[in-house]
Amino acid sequence: MRKKNTTSSKKKSSTSQKNVLHVGRVDHVSPQHAYIVVNGLAKDVMVPYAYLRGAMHDDRVQVVVTSSRRIVEGRIIRIVERCNNTLVGRLVKEGKKTLFYADNRKIHYPIQVLEGKPIKAGSSDKVLLDIVTFPTIYQQGQGKIVKILGKAGEPTTEDACVVAQYKLAESFDPAIEKYVAAFPDQLSPEESEKRRDFRPFPTITIDPDDAKDFDNALSLERLENGHYRIGIHIADVTHYVKEGTPLDEEARRRGTSVYLVGNTIPMLPERLSN
Repeated sequence: MRKKNTTSSKKKSSTSQKNVLHVGRVDHVSPQHAYIVVNGLAKDVMVPYAYLRGAMHDDRVQVVVTSSRRIVEGRIIRIVERCNNTLVGRLVKEGKKTLFYADNRKIHYPIQVLEGKPIKAGSSDKVLLDIVTFPTIYQQGQGKIVKILGKAGEPTTEDACVVAQYKLAESFDPAIEKYVAAFPDQLSPEESEKRRDFRPFPTITIDPDDAKDFDNALSLERLENGHYRIGIHIADVTHYVKEGTPLDEEARRRGTSVYLVGNTIPMLPERLSN
């Protein structure tokens, strides 16, 4: 089921008159039609496949409204920005052709793999493909394999597919690594005075040796009445991530750490995350 646009209607315009031009993002929900999500419109614009002009999911397009009844309909005038120049997917041999099927389920049609220099990729291999000719209602899309990611279903292959599909940065810029390396190993006495000190209490990490980050611990304290107080400790590195610094900007761009089957891509360099 397609997720509805949840933007408050109070912040949206009901402007959807015929022949009005808008710029929006393609949500290609089915092979038969797509919705164009336009900021400011109360309803998304439904465009039949025949009027997509070869636009693919997530492309930015210019759309004209042709009907504004219960369902707002339209057609694409031009593609403003392509957002799927490179795709991740699997290969399937069909006769003499090799077809590429994207992992993204909103890319609904296969792309023919162009013959180029010999690439030892077989059926069911996962690959990275550059689109040479975008698909339209009149012709099938064409593309070239730029990298073989491995056999479909293997953990290392699927990890590589996630990294490629979402364009995840597996390393940090050397300038950021240098910035983090300059942090002192201990807090200054002035900074320590601003904090509650739990160091006198027995405190142990609860992360195993093979954890991808070390940021949780427990402490144990016996009270005068014979009861025990258990402290739950979570690392807070905000002291080091100052607003507006390159480290802050990089963390904002990444948004979160990514945990894969055999790999972790941290939001912060290892010196802080571990």
